[in-house]
Amino acid sequence: MSIGQLTPLTMPKWGMAMTSGTVVEWLVEAGARVTRGDEILEIETDKTIVAMEAPGDGELSRQVAQPGDELPVGALLGVLTEGEADEVEIDAFVNKFRSHFIPQEAGEEVDLAPSRVEIQGISIAYRKYPAAENGSGLPILFIHGFGGDQNGWMFNAPEFAEQRTAYTFDLPAHGESSRQVGAGTLSSLATLVADFMAALVIPRAHIVGHSLGAAIAVELAVQNPHQAASLVLLSGAGAGTVVDNKYVEGFIAAQRRPQLKPYIHQLFADPTFVTREMIENVLKAKRIEGTGACLDKIAEASIYSVEDAVPEDKLSQLEMPALVIWGGQDQVAPLGQTAKLPANTDLHVFEQAGHMVHIEAASELNAMIRKFIENY
Repeated sequence: MSIGQLTPLTMPKWGMAMTSGTVVEWLVEAGARVTRGDEILEIETDKTIVAMEAPGDGELSRQVAQPGDELPVGALLGVLTEGEADEVEIDAFVNKFRSHFIPQEAGEEVDLAPSRVEIQGISIAYRKYPAAENGSGLPILFIHGFGGDQNGWMFNAPEFAEQRTAYTFDLPAHGESSRQVGAGTLSSLATLVADFMAALVIPRAHIVGHSLGAAIAVELAVQNPHQAASLVLLSGAGAGTVVDNKYVEGFIAAQRRPQLKPYIHQLFADPTFVTREMIENVLKAKRIEGTGACLDKIAEASIYSVEDAVPEDKLSQLEMPALVIWGGQDQVAPLGQTAKLPANTDLHVFEQAGHMVHIEAASELNAMIRKFIENY
């Protein structure tokens, strides 16, 4: 057997700040046959547990890392084989990998500071995840939801860079972008996104939007259909969907950790996803001067006055394919029981996830999006 038939399973890098991860549990036994996309191992990083998927087909011939092991990004976790391999060959492969592996030094960590571009007089913070050398797919653009920021895509955007360039950015008055929102309407925010794409020379892209970002994505596609190859709408479309305005009001008003904590918990079905750091980061952004007034303006113009998060009639106007994804335990904007979507739209519900479905079901969601857009 040749070494080329052995594939190393290495500690992934989920998010720009990740330098290490802790093995929680192997989900398949050694010797088991797996196919590309199967969940094989749970890894904890920053108190968030995410399932790692098999990078290809083969047999899990060796579990090198054990539960409880904390390992740097790139470290060997296991070995996947396609074909026959004896223990001597696998031992040699493991030893060779370890002898050549050099952990990333702290000083080599990627600069977390986002790039900036001025759009309509507003400074927009964004990040570009360049495609791999052989990547050729259309770019993918992620639009976060109300009160969030581009860091919410840390388990999603980097995963697509193998085949296509991915972009994330902070909406006005969110994250590190300027505290200016203009009219704050869906139409004005969609126009800003269109101008952002033009400034970065992104003629056409797959658009993934979460919550308010999903509503903006649809508005963008209505205004400029040539810019959207497809739409993936997370927790932001469906007849009978009503946003919990009390949640929005409470979130905007909260200025201290005890006040904000219950609202952050309301976003998730599994409370273990909520960390102290997450709450502190949200508070830090909310405390920037002018944030409250800007969020109020967006809420008045784009949330309270909109009966459905994304009205059906707008979706039905669009020719590009759309995938609507929801968390079955969404407490902020639960999917209406009478939801009926246009023929060009598919609906999938992750029953055990809440409003932040892209975090709670990251691996499954990424695989679903990848399959959905691979033909466009």
